[in-house]
Amino acid sequence: MSAIGLSFAIVVIVMIVRAITLESSQLEVQRVAIEVDSKAVAEHLAEAIQIRTVSDDENGSDFDEIERFHRFLAQAYPLTFGQIEKEVVGRGSLLLTWSGRSPELDPVVLMAHFDVVPVVETDEWSHPAFDGVISDGYLWGRGVLDDKGALIAILEGIETLLGEGFVPRRTVLIVLGHDEEIGGARGAAKIAALLGERGMSPQSILDEGGAITEGLIAGVPGPVALVGVAEKGFLTLELSVAMEGGHSAMPPPETSVGILSKAIVRLEGSPFSQRLTPAMREQLRTLAPEMGFGARVLAANLWSLEPLALRVIGSTEVGLAMTRTSIAPTMLEASPKANVLASTAKAIVNLRLLPGDTSESARGRVLAVIGDERVEVTELTASEAPPWSDPSDPAFQVVAKSIREVFGDVIVTPSMLMATTDSRHFAGLTNRIYRFAPLRVRPEDVTRFHGVDERIAIDDLADAVRFYVQYIRNASE
Repeated sequence: MSAIGLSFAIVVIVMIVRAITLESSQLEVQRVAIEVDSKAVAEHLAEAIQIRTVSDDENGSDFDEIERFHRFLAQAYPLTFGQIEKEVVGRGSLLLTWSGRSPELDPVVLMAHFDVVPVVETDEWSHPAFDGVISDGYLWGRGVLDDKGALIAILEGIETLLGEGFVPRRTVLIVLGHDEEIGGARGAAKIAALLGERGMSPQSILDEGGAITEGLIAGVPGPVALVGVAEKGFLTLELSVAMEGGHSAMPPPETSVGILSKAIVRLEGSPFSQRLTPAMREQLRTLAPEMGFGARVLAANLWSLEPLALRVIGSTEVGLAMTRTSIAPTMLEASPKANVLASTAKAIVNLRLLPGDTSESARGRVLAVIGDERVEVTELTASEAPPWSDPSDPAFQVVAKSIREVFGDVIVTPSMLMATTDSRHFAGLTNRIYRFAPLRVRPEDVTRFHGVDERIAIDDLADAVRFYVQYIRNASE
């Protein structure tokens, strides 16, 4: 055998050995039994759905409905709102402080939001979106998945623990946002600033984000709990081209619409490069022992096979979004009439920034790709990707332990969230931010988020309450 052949054989053997010797990182725990009145929980969530706490960019927040929601919470959870200190921040958001036995310890934070996105009236729902109908083992309505289901489960868990006389060792802060769907500037951002002014440094934060997926992770046969340890940033740009207008019967060689269209085509034709972030590497490392041999070989040998891994991951839209900054033209505006040349043509382009890419560097790349000074690029909104939270930290293990104690042999893995959450406003206070709501998401549920026929199984809602009961027990000690 030649030296080259021998070297190749050694490399192959090393790769196979590394794959074979991968060990599962899943915690071995004992399942816990927690009694939950699933009917009462579902009825509370149904009432919550009937309160139209809608947020949208044009109209902002409906504070009449928000105040109605506050009154509902106080009535539904008398122990929580009778024994725990409540503050209203930014007129609509709530900060609850459940004082612990050892106030010198850094607090843990639980987050959720109760505002929801609008419903398009022409969409056909199986049940009216704001009726909170319970039917066929499900509760239907806008917000059951995002994010009133988790919010109600948190408060049900707290009410249960208070009823048992439980007092946490570590103070528990509960942040309930009223404007997450429009950025959280008046709610979560102000609460984060308030905690900073008070010198608080949370021991950990748990917000919405990942879920328990079933049938969504290729190569893993059972359910997988995705716990977000990172999330993308975002950048929204306006592209505009201004030219002399006129009648469409005498068009110039180039029009504002044509120039703008070419710019968009260039952007879509020059995507950002793929790369593996630390969060994605940890997800591959964690899932590899639970997968088939081929995937194990790939994930165990990224030192050599990373380009191949990126090709495999990038074969799906989800995989591409997880491994690169995305570019999405979303809105167009030009002439008001068919026979009028547009004096100004505009487009809105939304970028989701992979950690490591900044709004400044992404805007610079957009300008370079367009390469046309006639296209003006204006930044409308931006939010940088927050630092990632290392899953080797004990605080992550508390989340993982609580998941497996309630849900059994669920594979728990760190992941990266492609959307944004209110928790990003707290990035300056702690590096232990985890994004997970204990809701089961199956293939048929993916399009229900912000979509038609949002629903949650009653049994799944009860399990979410059990998770928060156990997580509060574990995290606050």
